[in-house]
Amino acid sequence: MNNNKNPLALSIVIKDVHIKNRLVKSATQESMTDGQGDITNAYKQYYGRLSSGGVGLIITGHMYVHENGKLPGMAGIEKDERISPLRQVTNYVHQHNSTIFAQVNYANLKKIIEKKSGKKEWLPNTLSKEDIEEIIDCFGKAAARVKKAGFDGIQLHAAHSYLLAQFLSKKVNQRQDKYGGSLSNRQRLCIEVYRAIRESVGEGFPVIVKLDSYSRSFVTVPPLTKTITLREALDTAKKLEKSGVDAIEVTCFLATRGALPYKQKHIDWLKTQGKETRANVVGVLLTPIDLVINHPQWFKPHQNIAHIKAFKKHLHIPILAGSCFRDPVYMKKVITNNEADMICLARPLICDPDFPNAILNGDDSRSKCHNCNLCSLCLPPNERPLHCVYNQQYH
Repeated sequence: MNNNKNPLALSIVIKDVHIKNRLVKSATQESMTDGQGDITNAYKQYYGRLSSGGVGLIITGHMYVHENGKLPGMAGIEKDERISPLRQVTNYVHQHNSTIFAQVNYANLKKIIEKKSGKKEWLPNTLSKEDIEEIIDCFGKAAARVKKAGFDGIQLHAAHSYLLAQFLSKKVNQRQDKYGGSLSNRQRLCIEVYRAIRESVGEGFPVIVKLDSYSRSFVTVPPLTKTITLREALDTAKKLEKSGVDAIEVTCFLATRGALPYKQKHIDWLKTQGKETRANVVGVLLTPIDLVINHPQWFKPHQNIAHIKAFKKHLHIPILAGSCFRDPVYMKKVITNNEADMICLARPLICDPDFPNAILNGDDSRSKCHNCNLCSLCLPPNERPLHCVYNQQYH
């Protein structure tokens, strides 16, 4: 296929940044640090490899802006010493004519409160006014470091049950002050964080936000609880757009989707490693889970597309679509029909970083990703470097 006729090959501008095509590497924690927030050579090689694979926009895995807001394996952006190593990454990516945004986050989920019940309280309900002011300030300072490190833009993570998403949720956020109660109050922290970032980086630097179109999570214990609705998400997106946000990545959070690897894929992988006994044990242990949470239930291609269309209909800024995309033909349809402006890929690029080049060169073959979700076993608390267990290109 001629690239001139391929909608995914069309360039796009976010703020004043030119992006060479419509394919996005969505943020996924790399777990390629020394355990203290410093990136390793593997981190640099990972992003160099992605940039050579043809993807237009790379969004890094989340970086913590405050020591209290980190998870094991996260890269840090909370102090100036992080700038120089990260500048090596951005230089490497720019050599391949790719664009890279840094994702910033406050990731801790809960705070343990000493009570007779031993109950774990959600963080929004335990933060003092001074705590909140410090967090907002840390986001602003981190944004300045992102810009100094040579990134082309910044993404604020306000999804996936992390701190800002917790504040947005009526179910989670039980505060009685100006940060809780009404939807506008619950949106306040997200908007104030955005404004601190904008003040720090200036008007010409792209600032985008990652938002859930809906969220179903284990607020305390199963079953799944509706924590964010589409109506609330659209309202938040409109207010962020009005405040000056340059684009929205639309995602969603379903705690069971991909939470555990599909049993048979896990067994097959263990057998390829010569671990027959362990494979048999896993088969027994995962069978009860597999009856409830199985592959067809947690992986549904394009399962978020209806909500993405709603964002595109109601907003005027670019919409980055996250919806389990695997089929290039369908991706092209989304862009052609103006249902979104860019297509986000996560697991397919973990599996095959050259997938974008193949698409742009006219190959309409589906992603080689098995949807086994075994790459998720690299994430906290395991802290193993992110990789595809079937495709060992990064090793």
